Amino acid sequence: MEVLWDRLLKLIDQNQLVELLGKTILSLLLLALFLVLGRVLRTSVRKVVNRTSRNANLPILLSNLVYVALIIVAALSILSIYTGAGLSTLLTLFGLVSLAVSLSIQDILKNFVSGVYLLLEQPFSIGDRIKVRDVEGQVENIEIRTTQLHTDDGVQVFIPNSIVFSEVVTNRTAYRQRLTTIRFTMPITGKSFEEFSQEIKGCVGEFEANKVSKDPGPQVFVESVNALTTNCKLDLWSPTSAPATTATDVILALVKKLPEMEVTGVTAAAAAPATAK
Repeated sequence: MEVLWDRLLKLIDQNQLVELLGKTILSLLLLALFLVLGRVLRTSVRKVVNRTSRNANLPILLSNLVYVALIIVAALSILSIYTGAGLSTLLTLFGLVSLAVSLSIQDILKNFVSGVYLLLEQPFSIGDRIKVRDVEGQVENIEIRTTQLHTDDGVQVFIPNSIVFSEVVTNRTAYRQRLTTIRFTMPITGKSFEEFSQEIKGCVGEFEANKVSKDPGPQVFVESVNALTTNCKLDLWSPTSAPATTATDVILALVKKLPEMEVTGVTAAAAAPATAK
């Protein structure tokens, strides 16, 4: 074993070994410095832009771009340490490497570019409630690769930005109100539709504005009529921050005031989390 080790030492140029070790230590220190600096600048840029801009997506975009730029500079610096090449040579090499890497990580690059477009075009912002495919929740963050959602059942979901960018996205909080439709039947005999409608509007109007919006106000429509009953619907709007029990509270109040009314169905958008804007 000692003979083998002695032969190995003779084959290795000790000066080259010391030089390589020094370059490796310097590269690791430089990488650590850039990682720490990147995180600090990322946080600082986000705070500064948050104070100067009302655009909720702009701080995320700028901070992510700063972080990526620093990582690229760190990679070029480490290459310079090992190769001793100049800036022009490194930029040429970086271009060739970028082309090769881009072909092998197309999905990651596609998600990154989609994330930049989402932050620039602003189809939704942090705090909005969106639905992508069969996933619905509150937008918590828009990262370089994914969009982070918080669902009603407390699950954290990460959706690739390329899917969010290419799919149909439903933004339930874009207009800060949601529609609830309550379908019911009323008997033909007794009160007229106009009387019944006014009583329903009066009952719904007793709810505070944080549950049922005053503008637009509730509306009652006839959908069909048969020999015994009239099939109707009640459309009412609620703030997106209204409690999830709003539709249930309205139904219970209506049935209590108008016992002859029979509710047959409810279509209500899911309530937004309390932290939504």
